[in-house]
Amino acid sequence: MTPEKFKTTDQSVIKGRIDGVVGQGISGWALRPSDLEQRLWIELMVDGVSLGVGRAEHFHPDAGPYGDGCYGFWIPIPPVVLTMAQAVEVFVANTGETFDRPWELEKTASGTSELSQVMTDGGLRLSGWAVDPDNYRKSLRISAILNNRILVSVQADQRRFQPDNTDGHGFTLTLPLDLADGNPHEITIQDEKNRNLNGSPVRIQTFPELTSDWLHNVQITGTNKALLKIILQNYENILPKSLGFGHYREWKENFPPNAPALKLKGVAVCPAEAPASEIGRLAASNEGVLLMCEGTNLLPQALVRMAAAHREKQAALVYGDSEIEKEETIRPLFKPAWDPFLFCGYDYLGPVLIDSRIIRDLDIRPGESHVSLRTRLILAAAEHRVAHLPFPVSLCKTEIPVDPVERREVLRDSAFLRTTSAQITAHPQFTYLNRLSFPLKRRPRVSIIIPTRDRADLLGDCLGSLGQKTAYEAMEILIVDNGSTEEKTFELFRRAEQQGARILPYPHAFNYAAMNNRAAVEARGEVLCFLNNDTRVRSREWLLEMLSLLLLPKVGCVGAKLIWPNELVQHGGVVVGTHQLAAHVGNAWTTDAPGYMYRNQLTQQWSAVTAACLLTWKSIFLDNGGFDPVHYPVAFNDVDYCLRIRELGHQILWTPWAELDHLESASRGKDLTPIQKARSDMEYHHFRTRWGHYDDPFYNPNLTLSAVVEPFDGLALPPRKRKTRL
Repeated sequence: MTPEKFKTTDQSVIKGRIDGVVGQGISGWALRPSDLEQRLWIELMVDGVSLGVGRAEHFHPDAGPYGDGCYGFWIPIPPVVLTMAQAVEVFVANTGETFDRPWELEKTASGTSELSQVMTDGGLRLSGWAVDPDNYRKSLRISAILNNRILVSVQADQRRFQPDNTDGHGFTLTLPLDLADGNPHEITIQDEKNRNLNGSPVRIQTFPELTSDWLHNVQITGTNKALLKIILQNYENILPKSLGFGHYREWKENFPPNAPALKLKGVAVCPAEAPASEIGRLAASNEGVLLMCEGTNLLPQALVRMAAAHREKQAALVYGDSEIEKEETIRPLFKPAWDPFLFCGYDYLGPVLIDSRIIRDLDIRPGESHVSLRTRLILAAAEHRVAHLPFPVSLCKTEIPVDPVERREVLRDSAFLRTTSAQITAHPQFTYLNRLSFPLKRRPRVSIIIPTRDRADLLGDCLGSLGQKTAYEAMEILIVDNGSTEEKTFELFRRAEQQGARILPYPHAFNYAAMNNRAAVEARGEVLCFLNNDTRVRSREWLLEMLSLLLLPKVGCVGAKLIWPNELVQHGGVVVGTHQLAAHVGNAWTTDAPGYMYRNQLTQQWSAVTAACLLTWKSIFLDNGGFDPVHYPVAFNDVDYCLRIRELGHQILWTPWAELDHLESASRGKDLTPIQKARSDMEYHHFRTRWGHYDDPFYNPNLTLSAVVEPFDGLALPPRKRKTRL
């Protein structure tokens, strides 16, 4: 049902309408006819709870007859609310004036505004979608226009996950770098039929450097200058800008790393074709030895920079980022900090500088190959301090410069795999990658916790898949009922109880964190599995895989690969820092795609994983206060929990070998909030206050944190602090 427009002859009241769910939020328009210069703030209330506000300031086609037509709003809703909410209301913030009737979320049809959208953070990257209403199968050509001149054109043919019916109609584009001149520019975004996209025109105003760098050119001193710098740095963190990889050469010229102050001495270079004995000989007379890879060259100043990190950080191993040269094109390979799980899956390090003491302490086997000794030395050095230089130090011909077959044999005999009894095999799809499998040394009881409110269709599928596709018997199911009212839900509860599930009533205002905390206390299992009601198990081994990782030393949480019905990845880990918040990894990747640096296919560490499917120890969860129901009642409670236990030394792992469908969010979408439309929300404020300056070790500071594009889908403009990472 799409509500009718509010009809009135009184020009002092509000005109407008709600379009419905667009992406992961509520879209519509609102204006006061008696004052068309005013841009109203609209408040969103879901089931009687205020969830946020948004300003009605963006172009909306239905508001075209009024003023400049810029009266559209978009207010995001957390994904878990979209699966459980019922009644939705909007009204003018502070005054309480209404302009549309309450409506039911799940019965709302998509409005025409879903046919197109362009989003911007005020920088040079734009993204969105465009569907031809006359021919859904056709992909439209999208152009950015300034002063009647086409700046850039792209095809809207990218895979997407939201809104409905836009898969294959997405686009991202990068405006010319010369527009980053500090001046405001109004850019029109049109399709090939000269139709403006919703959100057009967009207004951009950005500099290539950090805004805080302006202070070097202004006459401000003392306390005022220090305060202004803090304000500008906060702006930079909340509104990070991005540049496409196609501009890498220009970006690299504009942002070279700082010149090293240390003079080179005591470091030798060992070619990849040299025998292992040569490495030992060089270590005898040098502080460190740099091991090259086949088909790889060092970039200027690379050796000096690596030697400086080795000496200043007292690192046993130093590596840096790389550039890959292919068909006269150079693209960067921006790497995470050291992760032994990712390294076992794929040698991503490139040339490495090894402390000579590590080499001298390791027995070099007669006739040992360079690859074998390199791998053993890396694992030995990693038991000490590893330093990562977050800028390119080498130029490679391939992303896989080390023989994967020989390396696999060396890893199989390594202490890291022997102590965990792990098995290492070739990846079934990408045979040059490795899959790690860990035995289940014991079988602790697992409590699977599922919050719900009605939606028997979703919950029934979830429970059915658990029963049919879970090859693990030592588990219980706890369903947290947050005020269900439908008889079909109660019938499902009765059937679930007959099969051993427990129903825990939670007759209070919606609070995702509090509901899960309540169930965690009641849980009888040693392990907790938080699971959304809109998930569905794909393979019988999912819980065995996750549990085998949780049983490893130091592991505190394990996350799964969640997949939308169109086979795009809904969750492949979490990057902390996007929009100074957090973002899921993989939303532009199909489940069988390699992803950036093959990270869609390999077990690895992340800073956080989503609680839509999260395994953790009950003792760790309760000892650390569980999810925070005060500061994060709906969103970010899972990320906050992961970051808190990481501070205590626990590792957060993600595995691609535990796959689940994530159903409802595919039809409702993902939080791709245009920055200007983002709500001023309590959870945002608390997360930014607590974690806003977190430097994610598993995400490179040269990569974008813009909310307009996906993680790994562009360059940071400018790069963040590129200090040596340990």
